[in-house]
Parts: sequence; structure tokens; C-alpha cells
Amino acid sequence: MMRSRPNRVGLFFILGLTALVASVLVFARSAPAPAAVGDRLLPDLVTLSPSGLSIANAKRKTKELRFNYSAENAGAGVLELTSRSEDCDGDGVVSNDRTAIQRIFKDSDGNGFFTRGIDTAFDTQTVGCFVFHPKHHHWHLENFARYELQTLSGSLVGTTDKVSFCLGDNFRTNPGLQGSPTSPYFSVCSRDSDQGLSIGWTDVYGAQLEGQSITLDSSTAGTFCLVETADPLNHIAESNDSNNRVGIQVTISGTTVTTGGSC
Repeated sequence: MMRSRPNRVGLFFILGLTALVASVLVFARSAPAPAAVGDRLLPDLVTLSPSGLSIANAKRKTKELRFNYSAENAGAGVLELTSRSEDCDGDGVVSNDRTAIQRIFKDSDGNGFFTRGIDTAFDTQTVGCFVFHPKHHHWHLENFARYELQTLSGSLVGTTDKVSFCLGDNFRTNPGLQGSPTSPYFSVCSRDSDQGLSIGWTDVYGAQLEGQSITLDSSTAGTFCLVETADPLNHIAESNDSNNRVGIQVTISGTTVTTGGSC
């Protein structure tokens, strides 16, 4: 009995239809929920890998591990901080500090990202203190970052905590993010100015600046983990806190330092 050949056109149609249905089902499972009018547009602070490491100011008993620090806003919302005049640090002096307040904007048009001039409604929350930094000659947000040198097993070797920052748009490092402005918006750190990070922009603190170091014993040597953390007290409202911390292996020998992989 002669068997008829299968209809190749029909077979290809069935296979194609099966693949299309499968892809639709996968998309239906993985597609994010659409943005809704009134949703909070949160920033996302991402600590980038440390760079510019060196050993400096080596003395008989101590030496400094110096490094850059970079924090990018990879969120759908702007990080915007304003302030009000009051004695937020409790020292009895109002003129040297201000309460720092985060504006959390709402999605007025439902497009899923912050647009200045359109998304104007916002909530607020207190995130700490602005203080005048006498060596940088402008106003800083207290406790924005923390730096730690740890052994590879996690024991603390040295730390610089309560690192304060003048937050501003230094470099546009992620221009592909929706809502990323083409020019910097935050560039002034005066007593009454707003501070912050626009979407897709990064604030960089160079290794030469005050606070960008960990003081070590002069005999410190070996391989360690240098950990940098943004918002270590978790005062700032973000969409993702898991990427605030980054660590890299550093090997110190005398006045030489080399870097390795993540830790």
C-alpha cells in the first residue's frame, strides 16, 4: 500500500503556530506589570566597582588605602533631596546643619519613568542631615556611604564610616535608561539647593578627596576585600537595595596595591 507524503506546507504551519503560541505564553509569564498612574518612581543606587586604588601617606606606624567611589542612579525615578532648617544633629546649633528630605515623585502620566515638569506630585520622607563640610567648602548628606577593608573570611581590618557626600550629576553613564536627561540637573551643593542624582547619571568621588581612604597599620599586607556601600543605614527609599554594596579583592604589599575579582 502506497503511503502519501506529508503536506510540508501544513507541517511548517503547525510548527510555526506551535512556536508562536509557546513564545506568547513565555512573554505572558515574564512581561512586567504595566505602569499605573500614581505609582511611586523610586531611584536605584548602584555602587560601581572601586577604581584608582593606591597606598598613600605611608608613615612609620600607618598608611592609607585610597580609592574612588562611584554611585549610579539606575532607577525609574530621580533621587532628589531637599532640606529644611533645623538642628537635626542635636548639637544646639541650627546654622551648621539641615534636615535632609527625599522627594519621592509619582507617575502622573503612567509611562513608568520620571519626567521633570510632568511628574510633579510627590511624597516625602526624612533621610538624615545635611552638614557643612569645612574641607570641601559645601554641604554634604551625612552617612551616604561606608567603606570597609575585610579579610576574605569577613573580619574587619579597617573602616571609614559616616562618609558624607555632595550629591550631583557628574557623568551620564547610562544614557539608555528611559527618563535620563541629556544634561546634568544637580550641580550645586549650597545651603539651600537641592541635591541628588538624575536617572542614568553617576556621582564620582575621587581618591584624592577627604574621606576617600581607610587608614591601616603600616604592616598591613595580604589579600583582602574592599567593600563600598551606598546608603548603609537604608534611609533612602529605593527600588532595589541589593546592589548598594560592591566588593573587590585587593592585594597589599608595602606601598603597592593590586586588584582582583569580586568578593
